Amino acid sequence: MTRIDAREFAHTVSLAASAPEWRAERLPATSPVHAGEPYRGFVRLDAAGGARFGYVASRSVWTDDGEPVAEGLLYEVSPGLRLEPQRFPSNGRRFREIGEAMITNDARLFSALLRAYG
Repeated sequence: MTRIDAREFAHTVSLAASAPEWRAERLPATSPVHAGEPYRGFVRLDAAGGARFGYVASRSVWTDDGEPVAEGLLYEVSPGLRLEPQRFPSNGRRFREIGEAMITNDARLFSALLRAYG
């Protein structure tokens, strides 16, 4: 398996998270959010100190104005990670739970989703 920091982040998503430092209207991701299926995917947060990587594991999915939105848990992951978590919650050397998050493909929904976290 390919390390996370060497994978292609070909999709753009919006991430509203309980942790303010992870909130982003446009964020590179390894996969888009699909209607009707749980979201499991990696995101890359490009910050001044370098790239940080997260993993979103959704518990529920719905549509808002026709666009899929997934809600679940956000984990910060090691850049050298090669495998996805096998169970949730998962905390350890390579996965650190950050908190709840909502993710969507549509940046127009970012502000509305962010209101859930105050």
